[in-house]
Amino acid sequence: MKTIFIEFFSCTPHVGQSFELAQTELDKGNEVEYYFLGDAVPFAEFSQGLVHPILKRAGFDSATQRLANLVEGERFSYFEPELDVTRHRLPKITCLDELKQLTYRAFNVGLGITSSLISYLKEPSPDLQHYQALIADMYDSAAAVYEFTLALLEKQCVENTQVFLMNGRFCCYRAVFQVITELGFHFKIHEGGCDSRHYTLHPSRPHDLVTNQKYMMEAWSALSDKVEASEIAHEFFAKNRKGVGEIGYIERFSKNQIEGNLPTLPSDKKILAFFTSTEDEYEGLFDLITHRHWDSQFQLFDVLTQFVNDNLDYHLVIRVHPHMKKSSPKLLERWKSFFETLLNKTASVTIIDESSDCSSYSLIDAADKVLTYGSQTGIEAVYFGKPSIMLGPVAWYSEFDCIEKPKTKAELVSLLTRDDITPNKESSLPYAYYMATRGELMRYYDHNAKEGPSFKGHVIHSSDQRVARLNRNLYKWLPVDRESSFKQKTLIFGFSKHGLDYAVLHQSTRQIIGFLDNNKEKQKTKALGLSVFAPEVVNQLDFDLVVIIGNRASEMYRQLRELGVKKEKLIFHHPIVQLY
Repeated sequence: MKTIFIEFFSCTPHVGQSFELAQTELDKGNEVEYYFLGDAVPFAEFSQGLVHPILKRAGFDSATQRLANLVEGERFSYFEPELDVTRHRLPKITCLDELKQLTYRAFNVGLGITSSLISYLKEPSPDLQHYQALIADMYDSAAAVYEFTLALLEKQCVENTQVFLMNGRFCCYRAVFQVITELGFHFKIHEGGCDSRHYTLHPSRPHDLVTNQKYMMEAWSALSDKVEASEIAHEFFAKNRKGVGEIGYIERFSKNQIEGNLPTLPSDKKILAFFTSTEDEYEGLFDLITHRHWDSQFQLFDVLTQFVNDNLDYHLVIRVHPHMKKSSPKLLERWKSFFETLLNKTASVTIIDESSDCSSYSLIDAADKVLTYGSQTGIEAVYFGKPSIMLGPVAWYSEFDCIEKPKTKAELVSLLTRDDITPNKESSLPYAYYMATRGELMRYYDHNAKEGPSFKGHVIHSSDQRVARLNRNLYKWLPVDRESSFKQKTLIFGFSKHGLDYAVLHQSTRQIIGFLDNNKEKQKTKALGLSVFAPEVVNQLDFDLVVIIGNRASEMYRQLRELGVKKEKLIFHHPIVQLY
């Protein structure tokens, strides 16, 4: 059997996971061909850096090449091919509906572009007029990958070849997926498992949640003794509540929440708790999500607000998903504006924002019914004995009988007023067991190694630091006239590796004048000849822009706005590309 890898991500953990699989396939006696195309396309998604192709041409190994050198097996081949990239002239794309219909040959390339664009911007409804060039790069990249994959696989034996790829929803990976399904090749898609030590590998896309629930139920049904499995499931829910550990590669959102901490809620009313979701991934998955009973969460907020206005013995609490902290400030301002309008319509609504340390689990306890748009809270509510109503298009538990799924406004209103819904706690255990155990344990890649993510004991980021140092000096060697044009005086909010990288990579186009950071210890230091200031002194500085970089970007944005910085002077830069 020949296994072909076609990969684009060179950032951890995905790159380590793919080489883990490559070595595992070799251990089975399979022939392995690994194609890394991340530097060969105009849109380098989650790739290793903006200047890395220059360093490669100068003779330095890429991060993926260094990992490939560690793979053992005579039947292993590693390639970084050049792609024939054609620049296409696209019509102006004015809205997401137009983008989703964009095609290349018979390939609906628009869905992958939509998914990549929204993930890149952290904005589910971007103003596309500002991103025509980026869309064109994504289109050209996906088209080139489609042609490359087609030419590669047409030479292979369908019966004796399988293709491995990651995730499947982004623009270039979708091009690979399109070809392998067109030609009928066996494939497997890898993603994270129950934690950072595990991976999953299935002949289906990770976002095909209906199919994934079949794996979930098969895993539960295959157990001869469910006593230990039930204990694992109970422990999963307990850890979630305590905020202990991780789910996949993500720390539990409840980690910084305080048990028992809730706003004052009316004691004489029935509490309806709506837990929101981020909708980023849905927009690029319309080939999997074929039905939506509700256009958006905003539509649901209007329906529920009208309900509590008409039924005065109910009170609505909206808990904004903590992951929204990583969304764009533009999106957060839209939510905030909507909630301000909503609160002016009724006194029967309480909003708990994304940064609040209020306990989601205490809110479940206080609620008479729990409503979700697809978040895990829906199945957790069942475990904690509360009626659960799912209003989103799909979720990891949407096929479970213990979840109520109204299709119309009338069905929803009926469920809200019913008192005879009694959830079965035991029915939530197959979900928890699967989430706590899914995937295979990695033997070669260690994401949590003490010195940084490592492969076969070799620290990936250690060697990458050499590239980082070279990048930080690169602009000193390039013939750039730094004074040839006006450069905006720029502060960087976030004194971190990403902040330093941003300063280096943009010093030719912007006048970087310093950093802002809330850490008092960092305020005593300097880097690149630049000082680190407390945000409170921002208005004493002469600046044109502040670039916000960090995982708590929404809080940082709000902090600067409260300090009086005009929103026109703020730029949101989420570090989606791990440069080194």
